[in-house]
Amino acid sequence: YKGFRIGQAKGDDDIIVNEVMKLCKSQIIIRSWRLWRMARNMANVIKGVGAGLATGMVVGFVGSTMLKDNKKWKRKSAKAIGTIGDLIDDVRDMFS
Repeated sequence: YKGFRIGQAKGDDDIIVNEVMKLCKSQIIIRSWRLWRMARNMANVIKGVGAGLATGMVVGFVGSTMLKDNKKWKRKSAKAIGTIGDLIDDVRDMFS
């Protein structure tokens, strides 16, 4: 008896074992590929979140400096915020 090596077919049972091993190898490859793709997608998500945070910080800084400098901007922004609040209330009423 020389032992059993994966990939060798000696009989009907060995052929079945070899086919199962081929399926197992393909499952490992498929799962590895999915994990690699998920990691790449997660990197893109993290980049997007970082870009969104940076943009939000810049907009917040510019907005706060504009509001400090000009009273007209304060009134306009208060009206805009009130309009957006009314819009959200209208949309909520449409769905209820």
